[in-house]
Amino acid sequence: MRVKFKLQDDICYHMRIDAYSHVVPKQYYEDFGDVYQAPAYERHPETAGLWDYERRLEHMETFGIDKQIIALGAPHFWPGIDKYASEETIQGLVRQANDEVREIADEYPDHFIPVGTLPRLDEKMVDEFERCIDDLDMVGIQIYSNYNGKPVDHELLHPIYERAEANDVPIWIHPQVHDWHDWTHEYGVDLSMGWLFDTTLAISRLVFSGLMERHPDLNVIQHHGGGLVPHFMERTKLFYEGKGEKGTFSHDIFEENHESLTKPVDEYFRQFYADTVLYGSEPALETVYEEYGADQMLFATDYPYGGSEGKDFMGSNVRAMDELDIPERDKEKIDSGNILSLIE
Repeated sequence: MRVKFKLQDDICYHMRIDAYSHVVPKQYYEDFGDVYQAPAYERHPETAGLWDYERRLEHMETFGIDKQIIALGAPHFWPGIDKYASEETIQGLVRQANDEVREIADEYPDHFIPVGTLPRLDEKMVDEFERCIDDLDMVGIQIYSNYNGKPVDHELLHPIYERAEANDVPIWIHPQVHDWHDWTHEYGVDLSMGWLFDTTLAISRLVFSGLMERHPDLNVIQHHGGGLVPHFMERTKLFYEGKGEKGTFSHDIFEENHESLTKPVDEYFRQFYADTVLYGSEPALETVYEEYGADQMLFATDYPYGGSEGKDFMGSNVRAMDELDIPERDKEKIDSGNILSLIE
């Protein structure tokens, strides 16, 4: 049976759960490298933080983090893998990744909570979803913001959303690289800024395709504070609601399904959960809080990425959350209450 975590009624103990951290199991990393000799693999830092779990526990203790949701990292390994590996090998790597994430959680059951990953868009996604949830007993599923340029509202993903909603299983969305231009990778802007943009595109398509209208009980977790959305919600509303000066903007530009939306557009965006991975930016964290509210936020760190073996991101996100001037009960929801309500 799935392990259930419950928030204690006695609030003298303030639990903190990192709702979005990453692992790359060592054996999976090495096996992937044997078949995928592409720049994305070579660019990825071979940081032991992705598989040194004892050191991870030391860092968690240092910063007062009780548990971590662990999901597969390095999503940019997957685009173009078809050029390097057979279908059988690819499916084997998908299963291996999820099996090994489950094994990590089994080795450290008091600290790590596993999420499965669907790294590839194909007809076998449903089978792997069900295997992760039913057989591996994972608490949710991670998908990517695009799959080789195909969007998150692609028809192959519809059964995933249907099953996730029916089984009350949350979906984590992680940004994915995409070659918008031939200079996308220069200066690292594909990762530093491009991922935030791709997250924004992904969740916007979930709204404007009508998918969130059709699945009102679907729980979707956005990485990096929801990308651009909380900072430009008014601009999004302006375009959709046709309130531009002299009719400059009209929701007619939304070519499909916009007429099926029955609520104000911002209400759909506020169905999502936004994590607090904003790298210590207090103004950005305040904006996310103002737009989403405490009930739709989750504390997270993006560990082990960042400097100092992962401690920089962990420390900056912890400090920003500690210094956020909001009611203590709201902090309890963000730090653990909300994620526990999603996975228990």
